[in-house]
Amino acid sequence: RAWMVPLTRGVVTGASVSIVRSTHTTRHTKGRKSVRMTPFRVPATAGAACVESSETHPAWPAVGCVPGFLRRVAECNEITSGAMGMRYIPLLVAGQAVGLMMPEFAAALLGAGDDVFELRRGDDETNGGIGETTNGADGGDGADTNGKAYSNVVTGDERKNLLAAPESMLSDSKKKKLVVTLDHANAMTAPQRTETVKPILERLKTQNVITGWRDELFPVNKNYGEPPLLLVERASASLLGIKAYGVHVNGFVSDPSNGRVSKIWVARRSATKQTFPGMLDHLVAGGLPANMDPGECCVKECEEEASIPLVLARKAQPVGLVTYSSNYKGCCKRDVLFCYDLELPSDFVPQPNDGEVESFELLTVDVVSKLIANTKEFKPNVAVVLCDFFVRHGLVAPSDPGYVELVQNLRQ
Repeated sequence: RAWMVPLTRGVVTGASVSIVRSTHTTRHTKGRKSVRMTPFRVPATAGAACVESSETHPAWPAVGCVPGFLRRVAECNEITSGAMGMRYIPLLVAGQAVGLMMPEFAAALLGAGDDVFELRRGDDETNGGIGETTNGADGGDGADTNGKAYSNVVTGDERKNLLAAPESMLSDSKKKKLVVTLDHANAMTAPQRTETVKPILERLKTQNVITGWRDELFPVNKNYGEPPLLLVERASASLLGIKAYGVHVNGFVSDPSNGRVSKIWVARRSATKQTFPGMLDHLVAGGLPANMDPGECCVKECEEEASIPLVLARKAQPVGLVTYSSNYKGCCKRDVLFCYDLELPSDFVPQPNDGEVESFELLTVDVVSKLIANTKEFKPNVAVVLCDFFVRHGLVAPSDPGYVELVQNLRQ
């Protein structure tokens, strides 16, 4: 789903895809070693399935691609509100519903928690749960869970048996609303909760329950802008099912003759990335750490990932949000992405800087639209942000079948 204020162009003929390639040799330096990056290849099948060519409808470079765009949006929103209550165990912090956990991880967290985390049961069968009401404007779950209603702590053999068979917590929760709680009485400060939970997450790291440790803290809150209830290691965010915030930058070049978007800068993620290695990505994208403004994060990521000078990075324009609830390795990944558009000079060439990007390529709008519609080359959330970019910049024909559904799915 996107909450935005209200993509680019090439030629696909048969099985051949023409690409605008930079003549600049892409390198990045890590330590003292200069590494030449392998230019990436675009699948020849990328243009095979769109109904019509942009040569036929030059005003609409992404003509015929709407069905493919709809598939990408659906793939990034696999988890419905109804499924949340049936597949995940809610996490309540200080009485607020902030997370959704797989039963297996909930059991591991409870087992490693030294009674810091508690398993509780609702007082009756009518208690609300996270994901059971409509979404808020920032992608919030909108849940009105009354944390104080969960007064019954599950202990003894019953707790032991539930942790030994995590799925039983889920089936039981359909009737008696089992939840995991932290500081249920709201007696601790946010820093105290952070320090209390830190060794528990580190213990799960040593047990290989939490992998891909980043040494980067993410806030835990119900909605963006609210004071965090605590800070947690970034690698635990999807396992906890908390909202995670990020920044994505659409880097593009305009046609000087008409001012319309003509080309888009696309990155190839490093093959050594912990998540989605080797996939296509935005010019710049990154997680939003605790205590950092989205605009500040945008500028920082521009320099770190693409060597974009400050004077250019500061021209990035905030254009809204994209939110989704996706299935990531079984986890309920609930992300809120702050989106930016950055128009770049035609002679500017981004440079990989921090090793997270293998190479950059300047592709025509037509090529990018067909890569999104007909392949899964793009990182899933990047594809959704680009779909919105195409709509906002008038690169998708309103007369295309499925256009209204696409816009509704992006906006609702």
